[in-house]
Amino acid sequence: MTDAWFRATKVTLLVLGAIAVCLAAAASPGPPSAFAATFTVNSTADTYDGVCDGTNCTLRESITAANANVGLDTISFNITAGPGTLKTITIASELPDVTDPVILDGTTQPGFTSIPVVRVRASAPIGSDGIVLNGGASGSTVRGLSLTNFVLGDPLWLDGVTGVTVEGNYIGLYDAGAGAVAEVNGSGIVASAGGSHRITSNVVNSYSTCVSLVDSNGNIVRRNILGLSPSGAPLGGCGENGVNPGFGIGIVGTDNIIGGPADDGNLIALANETFVGFEIYGGVGIAVAGSLSARNRIRGNSVLANDRLGIDLGNTNGTFGPLMDGLTANDAMDADAGANGLQNYPTLSTARVYGSSTVLIGALHSVPNQQFAIDFYHAVSGCDPSAHGEGDEYGGSIVVTTDGAGDASFTATMPGSVYFTSWVATATDALGNTSEFSECRFVLAPFVCVDDVDCDTVLDATDNCLDMYNPDQLTSDRNFIDHSPPYMASVDDKTRARSDALGDVCDPDDDNDGLVDGAEFDGCNGSGALSAISADTDADRFLDGVECTLSTDPTSFVSKPAVTACGSTADVDGDKLTERIEVCFYGTDPANGDTDGDKATDGAKDGCEAASLNGDRIVNVADMGMLATAISNPAFRVVSVDVNKDGVWNPADQGLVASFISPAGQCPG
Repeated sequence: MTDAWFRATKVTLLVLGAIAVCLAAAASPGPPSAFAATFTVNSTADTYDGVCDGTNCTLRESITAANANVGLDTISFNITAGPGTLKTITIASELPDVTDPVILDGTTQPGFTSIPVVRVRASAPIGSDGIVLNGGASGSTVRGLSLTNFVLGDPLWLDGVTGVTVEGNYIGLYDAGAGAVAEVNGSGIVASAGGSHRITSNVVNSYSTCVSLVDSNGNIVRRNILGLSPSGAPLGGCGENGVNPGFGIGIVGTDNIIGGPADDGNLIALANETFVGFEIYGGVGIAVAGSLSARNRIRGNSVLANDRLGIDLGNTNGTFGPLMDGLTANDAMDADAGANGLQNYPTLSTARVYGSSTVLIGALHSVPNQQFAIDFYHAVSGCDPSAHGEGDEYGGSIVVTTDGAGDASFTATMPGSVYFTSWVATATDALGNTSEFSECRFVLAPFVCVDDVDCDTVLDATDNCLDMYNPDQLTSDRNFIDHSPPYMASVDDKTRARSDALGDVCDPDDDNDGLVDGAEFDGCNGSGALSAISADTDADRFLDGVECTLSTDPTSFVSKPAVTACGSTADVDGDKLTERIEVCFYGTDPANGDTDGDKATDGAKDGCEAASLNGDRIVNVADMGMLATAISNPAFRVVSVDVNKDGVWNPADQGLVASFISPAGQCPG
């Protein structure tokens, strides 16, 4: 196959909105050199006289010289001729391919701040590519350049190479000092075959797809702005509206990371669709195609204002153009196959403002007994005609675990209280397969919030916790020890065994079991309903939080962890409770004798509170009487008298209680 065939094929696919998978012949490197070299471009000319020196070195000459010098070289810039800071190199024919590792660094040009000031521009139109890396160019870097007007070619093509860093470039735009100007290319950044590239912090506009990963695996694509100006304003888009279709990011491959945590997400907008006959081409923010495309992790991005879906897990023919197949419906047990496993998306049932936050309630149905990350996005700009959204603003994420039927319910609190807008979500499995966006859920107006800061329907004047939605107005921590009659304890928090002395619902863990109250109502992410006032829902003597941590079901007496998983039989802090008793059954720190914070230095306090069976924090004959009654009369047996939590009430418990009886009778502190 000839280069001419590849160029013709790419022109044809551009009209159809496709990205060609091209193979270019690798140029042979020149004679080896013992030293890496720096070649400095000092001219905007497009000449080649075989020499790159301090008198005259063009970009064409520098690439040729770097190819001939085996090893990682640097091409820097120091162009002084011509007016203004922006230096434009206009090329009349294709540059030589880069065939040996090189750092092509536009940030070295005097005047560079954060905006590229070296512009490589094709004379209109030459039907060529811009900078092409192939052959032995793996490990190269292309940084801080502006590449424009390669209308019939790819401005930056990584052809069969690996480990290339592409960062801080303007592709399809330039800035002459008055702001961004679009002069778009046929494509944007194209990686065909190879992979493991880092494509970060670039701004790309194109007449086709802004970033194409075709048979390219293991790439990281983060912090790029695609289809917009550097400030996020509309510019050229991805695709030429009404003429050439485009995609923000097109993927045919595996193990690619698109976005990420914190500020690593990409901003992707204005992917344009085009009608060809009766078919719609392009217009998708992020397209994943091909039945073998898998484990493409798409998280934390801002995807908006694209003509079609924000994320489309598409057709099975191995190309994200010319046609994607639109929304993929969820299926039972997520058993279907295709791009990213056609991962099911979550469903949101409710979105409602509470105070300064928005509470989202929903569910995921997918593969049974698996963990999934649920990412939430504020769809400020609205929803697609499919009623599914794009994610303008990333809000946050939670982790859920499906049960044996493949179901997980969730409640999540997201920052912000903007109602009359929408939220959407995606699901990503443990392998990294991300779903399409969910159906939009419109944010309901808050409850009456006049004189009610947290919108919990309790007026501020009588609200015991202004910063938390707590319409039940609990005033004390609930105790997981059963104080059934005749051994009822005081309701005062300071005298309740295993309390933490905070005394109101602003404490997010009412029963002090290690699970915040909000998490208890979704059964530690899918295992069933829990109660925020009962730390051992299934009465198997293991705290709900411990069971969730050790992956057993806190709602099933049959499902419980091995005691040995909680620690050793050592009494690490000398409070007469062993490590495993403190971890499994009391939720306290085995290395700290006072984990509930009411008196910081009393070393025996945790054990003493456990020994105060009636909850009055006084260990005396009344507690011994409870034990004696429980041992002799099963009708009076209650959980609280099993001090060491071994499942029986016997002299061992009596001994623990007796060890804390003192003349004063009061627990230390």
